[in-house]
Amino acid sequence: MLVLQIETDLFRRSGKAVANFRSALPELDSDLAQDVLKGPYVFDLITTSEGTKEQHVQSALMAHTERFFIFIA
Repeated sequence: MLVLQIETDLFRRSGKAVANFRSALPELDSDLAQDVLKGPYVFDLITTSEGTKEQHVQSALMAHTERFFIFIA
């Protein structure tokens, strides 16, 4: 796991998400929202070809998320 984090530059990527939380949410909520995005998301478990576009991965993740929430509802 450590090797994967080093190879994917986890240290440089952590907490770099662009967001408007500070201007759109109360302070406590904006801090919580920012902390949630600090967690690294590595999708190496998804097997795709080199030409896969971000939109394809996003669509697949949304489809799985929707099925999950429908299942637990």
